[in-house]
Amino acid sequence: GLNRGVVPPAFNFGLLHAGVDMDGDGVADTMVCDSDANVTVLYLGNRTHVPATWSVSHVKSTATSEFVDDPSVFALAQTEGVRQGPTVPVDSGLIWNRLPEGVHNEQKSSMPTPIRIHFRPKSDVQYRSTFC
Repeated sequence: GLNRGVVPPAFNFGLLHAGVDMDGDGVADTMVCDSDANVTVLYLGNRTHVPATWSVSHVKSTATSEFVDDPSVFALAQTEGVRQGPTVPVDSGLIWNRLPEGVHNEQKSSMPTPIRIHFRPKSDVQYRSTFC
């Protein structure tokens, strides 16, 4: 395929706490907050003039490790679609800055598609899942 040999990006959500005793009753309460600490954004672009059909799916881990492979703790805002091109390259720096006033819809449509990934741990373990 076209993406053979491409290594998917790795995101580290850092250290988040789940199962904290919030009310002092001795029972761990599930605490997951929707903050910037557990959200990251992946930008999807298409450098060609050909519409690109894409999808994201979980790849089950076959390795045994100290990490838990549970794809349900990673909520992707979008998992499939068709991306028209060409888009502005992600590494151009334009996606990190506010667009100037008066930008036309055609110019806005050339920006890469942002896909928000929310990390919502279920328990106090280390998670690692692979998606492609």
